[in-house]
Amino acid sequence: MPITGEAGWTLDQWGHSRFRTLGGSTDNATNLKHLTMLMRQLLKSMLDHADAWPFKEPVDARDVPDYYEIIKDPMGKTNPYISY
Repeated sequence: MPITGEAGWTLDQWGHSRFRTLGGSTDNATNLKHLTMLMRQLLKSMLDHADAWPFKEPVDARDVPDYYEIIKDPMGKTNPYISY
């Protein structure tokens, strides 16, 4: 995931958090499952919102000619949760 890597985060930091996820478990696998479930629910809620329409279809380069020059990695191309 480029964003977390650019921020300097690594997967081994999961066990070092002072925060606990749903259920208060200290088991990393359980925390990761809960966090993944929460993030999927959040993404679904955002995409189901009426104001999410601009993000549901890819940008047409004919309408915005320089879009793909500015946005090098559009979310729809790399995000498995958004399908066009």
